Amino acid sequence: MSQSFFSWAIWTETIYLALNTINLRYKYMKNELLSFIMSSERRKDIIYLLFDETMTLKKLTNHFGVKASGLIPRIRELESKDLIVKDDGKYRLSNKGIILVQKFQLMDTQCP
Repeated sequence: MSQSFFSWAIWTETIYLALNTINLRYKYMKNELLSFIMSSERRKDIIYLLFDETMTLKKLTNHFGVKASGLIPRIRELESKDLIVKDDGKYRLSNKGIILVQKFQLMDTQCP
């Protein structure tokens, strides 16, 4: 066999391993994110609320009937995972957050 065939085979195997590694990392991150959201009803409630509309901190605290100090830690956690962002004083879901809520809704409809 020629040298170029072996180079091609090694290159193909390297690409295959790299794609598998990326896929495993994605699955891990997805599961980690799912666990992160599901471990807190408040975080889950916030992202569902923000799926429907953008909200100020005051509107969020009024909705939940809590002081800002009780909600800000959950908001910071969601921001740290790039699930929500603050624009012009209002919180909204990031693209990642929108996709996550859509996946939750899909799971809700598929699981009786």
